[in-house]
Amino acid sequence: MLKRLAALGCCLLLLLSLAGCFRQSQKLPLPEGMDAAETIAKGIEVAECLGNGDYRSIYECLRSDVAATLTIEDVAALDPKLGSWQGVTGSSARGMEDEASGEYYALVTMTCRFEKGKRLISAGFDADGTLIGLRVAEVE
Repeated sequence: MLKRLAALGCCLLLLLSLAGCFRQSQKLPLPEGMDAAETIAKGIEVAECLGNGDYRSIYECLRSDVAATLTIEDVAALDPKLGSWQGVTGSSARGMEDEASGEYYALVTMTCRFEKGKRLISAGFDADGTLIGLRVAEVE
């Protein structure tokens, strides 16, 4: 039980760090060698997996150090539970820098439509293109 709470706490910290990225006004380019279209396509694939309930695929895409702190159930907890997946209506990608670690990564932000509403889904990818974070928020 303690391990599970620690994992959930790490997941929340990761999500909060991604949330803090949205407050940065400075837009940075994607990490060197990353293509915007390919990176957005990876983000859409992750969002679609979440929307279709394929949590295992998302978990398996996580970088090993991130996956070590989470479970498939932690990923499932991010599901907005708004009915069937309808698709992405808008997306963008930009470079970000984690203030705590200094890691430079790509953040893909997507407006996603579900049967019963919309959500903003953000996926973070390290410079190698590996998933390092996922966030779901209400569309403002």
